[in-house]
Amino acid sequence: LCIARRSLQPWDIPDGASFGGTCASDCNFPMKDFDLVGLYGIEDPPKEGVAQAVVKAQKAGVKVVMVTGDHPDTARAIATRINILKRAGDEESDQLQGGEEFAVITGSMLE
Repeated sequence: LCIARRSLQPWDIPDGASFGGTCASDCNFPMKDFDLVGLYGIEDPPKEGVAQAVVKAQKAGVKVVMVTGDHPDTARAIATRINILKRAGDEESDQLQGGEEFAVITGSMLE
């Protein structure tokens, strides 16, 4: 994650001081002339035993799915980490599901 700052003039502040948007094209405040403050990373590892439980469920014939609000790349990494997806080059894995079945469905697709 990136932390940046920018001084705002009174005319830069949206009505009701309600900042909104998800990218430069739909934000209601200026998205340029920021100063980099720093970078940081976070990790929220899966609970202990989840990866083993997934494999056990798959061996029992259960189709394991993951529902998340994470970015698709993050979701793919987590799914790999907890044995829903095979790791690259892991041809001898006895997992029942693989990348060809991986699909990302966004919230807007559900509406």
